[in-house]
Amino acid sequence: IDSALNTVAWKTLGYLNDENGLKEVPDNPEILFSSASDILKNGIEKLDMDCPLFNQVLNGGMKCGTVTEITGESGSGKSQVCLHAASVQAVQGNPVIFLQTESSFPLSRLSQIILERSETEEEINETMNRIFIKKIQSYSHMLSVLNKDIEALIKDRGVKLLIIDSITAIIRGDKDIEDVGERTEILHSVGSKLQVLCNKYKISVVVVNQVSSAIDYPGHTYGRKVIPSLGPMWTTFINTRLFVSKTDFKVSKE
Repeated sequence: IDSALNTVAWKTLGYLNDENGLKEVPDNPEILFSSASDILKNGIEKLDMDCPLFNQVLNGGMKCGTVTEITGESGSGKSQVCLHAASVQAVQGNPVIFLQTESSFPLSRLSQIILERSETEEEINETMNRIFIKKIQSYSHMLSVLNKDIEALIKDRGVKLLIIDSITAIIRGDKDIEDVGERTEILHSVGSKLQVLCNKYKISVVVVNQVSSAIDYPGHTYGRKVIPSLGPMWTTFINTRLFVSKTDFKVSKE
């Protein structure tokens, strides 16, 4: 029994494979842990947002190995933030995967943002070629892409940013989801897979979430009349939440 448990444990950690059994099992169990000193030395990679306000709020940029949720009311600019993040990373040379679940992809707006940051047509084409877009039709399609298709692209192209706009649309809008229990199971599957991708490939994941009315909500709403959708269980899979809203404040370059 102990041998069987050890086999399962080492395979989970990636030291065993199905074909030949042993791969490289370390003699020293300390290899399974990282000291606080090592973590500080290695640091955490952050993706520059090319916006002083975003970088300030995110303490230097979007952390790799984490999931960032962007939420807010309709028209608050959630998709605009995603397009900005995708274009900025692509201009900097970092490949991006963009999973679109709502309507059609705003390609013209993306082109506008990239054009503002590029000097030649060649630079524009190179930047556009670093952004990989896929339309997601349903939650089952989303799970299929996350479980089967996406890892090969991440490894092959060295993807640094994965964007899902939005996670809410495939849950709320899918008529095949029959009850709350099934919805919870789907959210758990999607959230768990996103965390696996973050930790395995050290990429940054951005997901857009919509909002719901905060009627009889027992928690703290920070003075807002709306709260992020998908419930408290979903929050266990995100590391950072950004609540965006429209204001009269403007940021411009001098």
